[in-house]
Amino acid sequence: MTQIEENIDEFVKRIKNDAHLSEYRFVKGYSDEKIPNPITKVMIAVDTLDTQISTEFIGESAGENLVGRMYDITLRFRVYAKSFDSGDSLSLCANALYDAIKRNDVSKVCSSIKLFPISYESSMRTVYRDVSVSLCYCLYEEARA
Repeated sequence: MTQIEENIDEFVKRIKNDAHLSEYRFVKGYSDEKIPNPITKVMIAVDTLDTQISTEFIGESAGENLVGRMYDITLRFRVYAKSFDSGDSLSLCANALYDAIKRNDVSKVCSSIKLFPISYESSMRTVYRDVSVSLCYCLYEEARA
């Protein structure tokens, strides 16, 4: 596992372990994990939507053997609820998730949090709401010859 993957895993782990989110089940997005269909209680699927790597920033060259890289990562937390839910549980969970992200951003890597409108997924007969998080990490790595 690379340093950036470890950083992302640690960020997600802090969110999942937040006491205010303890009643929600977290699953890895697009995994083989069995989930009920239809959804029976609020659940959060986590996946990486986008990763951009840049070396075009101040600090690109940190020394002869080090290279700096900036990683812009977008994570998606998709909150699912029962299809007959009025949206209340989605909003409660999305708001708790928003607060947990702010509270657990101890490294101050979160550059934005977006809450999206409620949508319906017919294949799972469920309503969902996306919460996306943009993270920015600047890491120094050994230069490759």
